[in-house]
Amino acid sequence: MTLPQRVSPVIAPNNNYESELKVVLPSGSLNKQRQRTRLIIILSSVFLGLVLFAVVALHVVIVENQFNLYKLQKQANATQAKVDNLQLQVANLESPTRIIPLAENRFGMIEPNSVTYLSAVAPKHYGKSVRKP
Repeated sequence: MTLPQRVSPVIAPNNNYESELKVVLPSGSLNKQRQRTRLIIILSSVFLGLVLFAVVALHVVIVENQFNLYKLQKQANATQAKVDNLQLQVANLESPTRIIPLAENRFGMIEPNSVTYLSAVAPKHYGKSVRKP
């Protein structure tokens, strides 16, 4: 078995032509490209500024609405406390422990010794028949 022989790489002769090569653009094209780049940068900056301004304005509106919401919640809590207080007053005023002494002392009412119940008598209809449902 024979081993393949090693091939040495071919090196090109060293010419100094590469250092002298330059890219030649048509006249005025470099200025147009620079102007276009500046325009893109300026427009991008203006657009970014507008976006940042919109974000800040949106945050201002959000914070303003949060303050309004906080104020409304505070007002709702105060109103609920007032409603609870009024319900407590109604319960105290309707209490039998308050009504009984008031009825006895102020209006002279007393509890009866006995209670008599009366039964209702059906009314008489003259000449008409009464249908029962």
